[in-house]
Amino acid sequence: MIANELCTEWEASLKEFCTRNWLRRTRLFYVDATGTRTSERGLPLNGLNLGVDPDGSLQVVILLGGHKTGDTRHLTRTLSGVRRITHSSPPNCCDTLEIEQESGARTILDFGPLTGLGDN
Repeated sequence: MIANELCTEWEASLKEFCTRNWLRRTRLFYVDATGTRTSERGLPLNGLNLGVDPDGSLQVVILLGGHKTGDTRHLTRTLSGVRRITHSSPPNCCDTLEIEQESGARTILDFGPLTGLGDN
């Protein structure tokens, strides 16, 4: 179980990241032992929430798109068993959020260029 202090820190970090990047077009990648896959690209960031799974482990919910009435493009990704959340804000202003699960899988949310990504 993750300590309450860390939960409070992660919650504040997610809120700040979301506020700074709200409505920016995103890229979402999933990385595990089988490789890297693009899960989404181009939907605007609409929310990040920290919660608790029924087993007591942490979960992060990523909300993308659907911020306008009538916009049917949306994606909700729930990541269970979260053991680490990190983010970086390099000088080029391309923020990156990385969420690691207990399985070792990582989900990466960033706002990099949407051209030249290939078909990951």
